[in-house]
Amino acid sequence: MFNRTVSGSLFLLFLGLEGNCARQMIVTSAITEIFTTPELEGEVYKLAQKEEVFEVLDKFFDDSGTVWFRIKVDQDSNKWVDAKLVRYLKDDQQADEIKRKVQEDASDKKRRYGILRKHPDWPRRIVERVRSGQICLGMTMEQIRASWGNPDKEQKGFMVGIGEYTIWFYNFEKSPVIVSLEKGTVTGWSE
Repeated sequence: MFNRTVSGSLFLLFLGLEGNCARQMIVTSAITEIFTTPELEGEVYKLAQKEEVFEVLDKFFDDSGTVWFRIKVDQDSNKWVDAKLVRYLKDDQQADEIKRKVQEDASDKKRRYGILRKHPDWPRRIVERVRSGQICLGMTMEQIRASWGNPDKEQKGFMVGIGEYTIWFYNFEKSPVIVSLEKGTVTGWSE
């Protein structure tokens, strides 16, 4: 297995299947270089963007021992990517799950950016949190929805000394989060 992090969170995923089955590689975050020849100092043909998928045609070792994959970039063009930037996956199901997650993330980011365009008056700290899919103290209900979408469950109540309060429940894949709101603004959350 080859794995390297470059410029932040850049990494590619490679689906290795035995025999003569097709092999696929997906760019899952940031950008990586696709070269015209299998050499690090070679000419960059294009920058692969998040979610791009390529068929792997061949493997090559250069004089320095670097492993390269020849990939099908379009109908008539084969190019090269450094294999140190890839990670092997178990099967098609795992690759499909990663593709689904990447598409969901891209769709959610597009949704958040669309909402932000409609609210140029929001404070910078709120805009930064919504842009990155996070929340912060003092956010309004609308701003939380912009960042995380609608809650999976909502509960309202009244507490002496506090007054009316609202609790929103989000069932995220990693762990559920409970957000507490008073008078329509975030006063805390659990992680």
